[in-house]
Amino acid sequence: MKRFALYNRPVIEQAPLQVYYSALIFAPEMSMVRRQFEDQMPWWVQRLSKVQNHWGGALQTLEGHSDWVNAVAFSPDGKLLASASGDGTVRLWDAATGAALQTLEGHSLSVNAVAFSPDGKQLASASGDCTVRLWDAATGAVLQTLKVNAVITKLSFSRDGSYLDTDRGVIDTASLSPTVVLPQPTVLRGIFVMEQWIAYGIENVLWLPSEFRATCVAVRGNTVVLGHASGHVSIFQFKM
Repeated sequence: MKRFALYNRPVIEQAPLQVYYSALIFAPEMSMVRRQFEDQMPWWVQRLSKVQNHWGGALQTLEGHSDWVNAVAFSPDGKLLASASGDGTVRLWDAATGAALQTLEGHSLSVNAVAFSPDGKQLASASGDCTVRLWDAATGAVLQTLKVNAVITKLSFSRDGSYLDTDRGVIDTASLSPTVVLPQPTVLRGIFVMEQWIAYGIENVLWLPSEFRATCVAVRGNTVVLGHASGHVSIFQFKM
């Protein structure tokens, strides 16, 4: 049950009733929880793709980014995890539970690197938009925006936290500049696959674990076909 809860934490937080749908459908075929509650599988999913027989080595998948994760970093006390992504955001996670704590928005291009200050109170991020941002690790507020004349891909704080050492040299942290607000995502309609969901109309009906996310999609009637980067193809048929 612990593996079941950890693995399905993202969808349980977003849509608790998916514990009876996606969580059961994608649980390993030989897992005790699936065998115990197999009679609770949703009747309207008439065809299921094969899943693994047993739980794998991965304990959790932390979800939220919509593009490549370029860098990750632990806070000095190991309680926080920061991730930098091509979607232009930095996310802060509870390292023990995997819960999403903060989404730091402001960069206009891919975030390439991230690092905590020695005391864990600040977080630095470097982006393809030629800026380095300093954030309050507790609140997610922007403290400074440093404009540089290069794209930085690696950075770290000095031992005393007074400067940043990067792959393009040392930079000071004295200059201030305003923040930038990112646009909000649009909402799609119809029967389709959007990131981690199969949706019907305006309703999300089936959450997809990370290994079932599609690189390509085909829909015909009530049948949805997903192509995966692994080379596998999954087929789902719905009675809607």
